[in-house]
Amino acid sequence: MGEFVKLKEGNLEKIRDVNERLVSYNVEITEVTGGTFWKAYTDAQIDGTEQVPPPDFSKGGNPLAAMHQWYDPIDTTNPRLRKLAKELGSCWVRENYPECLIVGPSDTDPMAMQVDPDGKPYLWDQDGGSAGIAEALPYCSTGELLDGCTEKLDVFSYHYYNGVSERMAAMMPSAFIPAEGAMSEEYLGMAGVCASCFAFYRDRYCPGAHVFAHSRKDGKDGVAYLVINTSWTEATTVELPKAAEVYALTGNGKMRSRTMLLNGKELILGENDEIPELNGVTMEGTVEVAPGGCVFFVL
Repeated sequence: MGEFVKLKEGNLEKIRDVNERLVSYNVEITEVTGGTFWKAYTDAQIDGTEQVPPPDFSKGGNPLAAMHQWYDPIDTTNPRLRKLAKELGSCWVRENYPECLIVGPSDTDPMAMQVDPDGKPYLWDQDGGSAGIAEALPYCSTGELLDGCTEKLDVFSYHYYNGVSERMAAMMPSAFIPAEGAMSEEYLGMAGVCASCFAFYRDRYCPGAHVFAHSRKDGKDGVAYLVINTSWTEATTVELPKAAEVYALTGNGKMRSRTMLLNGKELILGENDEIPELNGVTMEGTVEVAPGGCVFFVL
């Protein structure tokens, strides 16, 4: 039997104020400068019909290097890119990975991604030497890095993973959660675990800042709930205290769908790359959240 949830309209305890730039995103620095990064998944691997091959250590050398590829810099003047990026604002943008310490290709062509104790870059080496991101090398801790900052931080943010990707599952099985576990308590609870860990650094190096969490950002009066149905087989029934605007997100026919449905309508770009309208549906009484579905209720 599915769960039953009863929402209430008032008497909710305020936790914190949330910055209007709540929704933020990450840009791999390699996409901007060009360089090496993980090979793109094939269509079949994305669909879950083809296994992601594990690194092959039988041939010697550095097998993880074979799991990477070279990427040319993206064209930041592309009108479509600029239009879609503008639709995401205003927000914080974070550039990821320590390639930003070494801008430009190394003398072996691929991007150097880490430096040795003398400040010299570790380069790719197919014969067993260092391989940047593809090798676990000593690195400075968060505290060591932040202790070296000379400017006061305005914002504290962090990048985390709920678990390692399928390509790393063979090497770090304890940190891998398969797609079927995407709605598990373990997977969903990881965000809170990581937030608790980084709260220490936030309060030490950027006092007064917040670890941001998703919330309604249009400034209108009302309460917004998010209900996630962690069951893949049973629906969750939600009882509403009054009429609400409902935004139901589900996969497009399967769990590993490449597109999402909003209230049954596929979320895809329009003819001229227009962002699809995000319209709610007014509902009252009881509402069912489909197995694996995520539904926002705005009261």
